[in-house]
Amino acid sequence: MTASEFKAIFPEFSAYSDARITLMIEQSEFVIAKKTYGDSYDNAIAFHTAHLLTMLDPSVAGGTGVVVSEKVGKLTTVYADPTKLGGADSTYLATQYGVAFLELRKANVITALPLI
Repeated sequence: MTASEFKAIFPEFSAYSDARITLMIEQSEFVIAKKTYGDSYDNAIAFHTAHLLTMLDPSVAGGTGVVVSEKVGKLTTVYADPTKLGGADSTYLATQYGVAFLELRKANVITALPLI
């Protein structure tokens, strides 16, 4: 995946330099196995990269996290604090892209079942 392809998928990151996006794509490629994701590999890279960029600068793409409470009158919104959720994947819950990445991973990664 190139920076241009990434920006076509996520135009909200168009203000980022190609070099910065490319660096985050490379970071994502380092932790995501192509063999594991198969045809969904590019999507996994895209969502993971968007998550990393949002974690670096939440103001660009709204890294607000998962809504746990919302009130319409006089608008109140409360987001989950991923640091309090625990678990290795809790930081992915801090962005909409991280949540999408987890869903994609869940659909593609086969976990071993315990032997009885």
